[in-house]
Amino acid sequence: MLLQVIAVKCDVRDPHSVRDAVSQCIDTLGQLPTVVVNNAAGNFVCPSERLSANAWRAVIDIVLMGTINVTMDVGKRLIAAGYSKHLLPHYCCCCCCYCSCGL
Repeated sequence: MLLQVIAVKCDVRDPHSVRDAVSQCIDTLGQLPTVVVNNAAGNFVCPSERLSANAWRAVIDIVLMGTINVTMDVGKRLIAAGYSKHLLPHYCCCCCCYCSCGL
């Protein structure tokens, strides 16, 4: 079985950018993605107590909001396409480790 992998530029903080990127994947692959690597990160190399409010917001927007934006877009498309509810948990990317460990 030959798998095709593509890279798509996307600002995961922006749901419209995510929508366009997922559409580009579908146009290129001819089907919904079967695997989504939800791995965007925003980090600052400094102690957490020195982060400004804007820096913290940037990290949260990329890591948490980016994760939910991608997961929701693909998940909604899978539901609309009639995929089984048993497949959907595989698309639920979790940030628990990141959140519990801190920056």
